[in-house]
Amino acid sequence: MMDELQRYVHNENIVHYQRLIAESERDPSHDEGRHQMLQRLLADEMAKDKKPPSGQARTSLLQMLVSLCQSAQASDLECPATGNAPTAIGRLLENSSLPFEEAGRLVAAYERTLRALHLADRNDPVTQIVAKKVIEIGERGGDAVEISRLAVKELDVK
Repeated sequence: MMDELQRYVHNENIVHYQRLIAESERDPSHDEGRHQMLQRLLADEMAKDKKPPSGQARTSLLQMLVSLCQSAQASDLECPATGNAPTAIGRLLENSSLPFEEAGRLVAAYERTLRALHLADRNDPVTQIVAKKVIEIGERGGDAVEISRLAVKELDVK
């Protein structure tokens, strides 16, 4: 009974955080600090799953995570530029054995890097180079902001 209750609360928390993130993105007075906190809470809640997602479930979760990260610049949860198409980072991570929390950190760094480089077209071949660089730097550690900063620096884009 207790496990069922905890699972219910866990699932409701995920839905709640997703709704709050969507509302935050539609809010004209968007508070970036609050928005990032909500994204961290969602990632933390999703990381609580005892069995890490695999196969199709992992791919779906990665696509959702990419959409959430992209939506920081969009008006809704799904980024209109990509729809449900897999991104370069999503394709590279979908079969990896990285914990979902780690993959989330890399996706956030990837999206931040693309915004810093003003790369709006997620089908641009350059995004594959950016994704590989983010994963390479992510292996060294650091948070999404630091990984993104280093990726921009190491890609030597001026």
